Amino acid sequence: YYEVLEAGYKFNTTDMNSALGLAQLKRLKWFEKKRKEVFDYYGKELMGLDVTTPTIRPNVKTSYHLYPILLESYDRNKFIDEMKAHGIGTSVHFIPLHLQPFYRRTYKYKKGDFPVVEEVYRKIVSLPIYPQLKKNELSYITSTITKILDK
Repeated sequence: YYEVLEAGYKFNTTDMNSALGLAQLKRLKWFEKKRKEVFDYYGKELMGLDVTTPTIRPNVKTSYHLYPILLESYDRNKFIDEMKAHGIGTSVHFIPLHLQPFYRRTYKYKKGDFPVVEEVYRKIVSLPIYPQLKKNELSYITSTITKILDK
């Protein structure tokens, strides 16, 4: 959970981060290939569960940097807690801006102003996705998800 207290820009790259980023660009194709493998594995293994998984439209290029799922009928916070109890970290990205303090205060937004995004936020959770994930780790993640959702 995080809060946006003030609007602004995030221009805080350091020289060291820039140097690391430039060095990592040499491995970009490998990163993309490995992340796509993880993405495809999740899609195949989570099929048939009560979740909505991401799809990539034809002619769209993605970096596969997130793998968000929508939990259709399972409480997201309970899911996160259960995954954590099994040693699996998850994330929640993109808290609706209209619920952030700055936007509530500045533009007088309130809960209920954007019900669709609030519903998505209530259901969404991002699974681990990074190039170094091994097959046995992916299998553990997906089998844990299956156990949790099949209760």
